[in-house]
Amino acid sequence: MPLRRRESRGDIEIGMYVQVTAQIADAGGSSILIATFLAAACIILGTTGSLLVPCEERSKPAGYVQRRVHDLQDEFLVCLAACLSEHPHVSHVRHPARYRVPNEGVWRPASLAGSGIRFQMGHWTYPQPQTDPATPYDQPAV
Repeated sequence: MPLRRRESRGDIEIGMYVQVTAQIADAGGSSILIATFLAAACIILGTTGSLLVPCEERSKPAGYVQRRVHDLQDEFLVCLAACLSEHPHVSHVRHPARYRVPNEGVWRPASLAGSGIRFQMGHWTYPQPQTDPATPYDQPAV
């Protein structure tokens, strides 16, 4: 589920997030797991803005920056859904999610290490599915 958080301290800082919710069966019944990822962040001041996360793009028109953070959020959601769909413990990915988590539970781009999701050449990307089932999910393909 795409989320947006807006803070105002003279200028306007906007964080664009992607949230996923999963239900898993465990010994005690079923559990709801929730993760929220920061997909993009920017600052807008008047008619000018700057993209701050996942890369820096300074002093751009505000409209461009707003479109860019929305596009990055959409790209990240597609990458995350593809990544989760390939995980052996995930039977189905469905979005938008229905549950909200506190703002403290936000995963930063550095927490994606090992997932295959990367920010490169200005876009969030996820590689094509692996064809070698012998490669474990948490091990990089060589």
